[in-house]
Amino acid sequence: MKNNVKQQSILGLKGRVAAVILAMLLCISCFPAVYSAAQEIVPTHYYGRSALAVLDRADVLLYAYDQIASGIEQHADEISLSGDGFSVQRSDLATVYDAYVNDYPQHFWRSNSYQYSYYGQTVLSFMPDYWINEADLSEAKNTFEQEVVQLLDGVEELENEFDREKLIHDRLADRVVYASGENAHNAYGAIVEGKAVCDGYSRAFQYLLYRAGIQSFVVTGSSINPSTGLAEGHAWNLVRINGEYYHTDLTWNDQSSGIFYAYFNVSQERIEEDHMVDEKAYSLPEAMSTHDNYFSVYGGIVENPDIQQIGELLAKGGLSARIYCTADNYTEFGIWFSENVAQIAHAAGVSGAFLYVYRTLGREYDLMLLQPGDVNGDGCVRFADVLLAAKFAAGIQTANEYELFLADMNQSGSVDLADVLAIARMAAKIL
Repeated sequence: MKNNVKQQSILGLKGRVAAVILAMLLCISCFPAVYSAAQEIVPTHYYGRSALAVLDRADVLLYAYDQIASGIEQHADEISLSGDGFSVQRSDLATVYDAYVNDYPQHFWRSNSYQYSYYGQTVLSFMPDYWINEADLSEAKNTFEQEVVQLLDGVEELENEFDREKLIHDRLADRVVYASGENAHNAYGAIVEGKAVCDGYSRAFQYLLYRAGIQSFVVTGSSINPSTGLAEGHAWNLVRINGEYYHTDLTWNDQSSGIFYAYFNVSQERIEEDHMVDEKAYSLPEAMSTHDNYFSVYGGIVENPDIQQIGELLAKGGLSARIYCTADNYTEFGIWFSENVAQIAHAAGVSGAFLYVYRTLGREYDLMLLQPGDVNGDGCVRFADVLLAAKFAAGIQTANEYELFLADMNQSGSVDLADVLAIARMAAKIL
């Protein structure tokens, strides 16, 4: 499931209130030690395998796990689970396969179904299904690897795991759109085709983290659809950064209106506000730290907001700010911001007419104050604003209500050559 994002814009000092835009996108530890940037996470250190190793009958579970992983790596049609003196029980298979599936995002050629043969309660063989036939697998692997290398370009140069994770997170968010399809549930769909749903996002993120030396595991469960209040199937990631565990939900963070960080390295307490983890036969690590949460690193955590505080954050950020509200009534922050925006703008050093915009995901509020001349609303007056205003003036493109407000410098009610020249002079001063 993909979360709900609310975006609201209001014309300050003129009292013009825009409609609220609601956009819904649907989505359905025993970690090893910290690794350096150069050391890829290897299969023997995958989390699911490590979790099986501490259960009863671990030798049998690991035998089955390794046989399945090795067989699927070789695109085997039938994998024996009855050799070497081990007796794999039917009751073992679901646990083993769950750990394997959430450990091996690089096995994108397997489908989500399988069959097995058994005698009594003993499993004899395992027969996976594949969506890519063996003849085409080599080419698919090469294509996949080429895209992986491109996405990881420069990542290994970053020493801190947080920085590596964020760069991968942002690059995947830029590449992938939320869409269903044949490969939407695997890493190939996300990385090569640029289309995925939640488990495709999570498996692509996991594999890129592996390659960057960062431990990760795909978490399955459900999340709350804000429009219905009902739980829907979902997947996201557990990530170990600088020795601590965190939950990251790239699917929810990647919205059509831009990237959010509301669910970037959050604690177990925060993720459980709207996510529920499936029960498993093995345990997952508790995510208790907030040290490498996005807002702990970059700032913007607000508990009881006041006008001066928010104004200073906006001024510091060039009239834009990412806020993470920790108050119990965080859903009311947008209302408070709207009611006090004139005073907040004054505290931020804004004078004259302005447009304000905020968008929200979970506890995150992204705030922006815009003034005439910043036609594209990116917080700066540049040549791109001049070009856009020129298109409006020439009739090549039609301005919406907000663009007209920002481009109509002389307040004539339309965008003309005088407005374009005025914006050009502003851009020239900045340049």
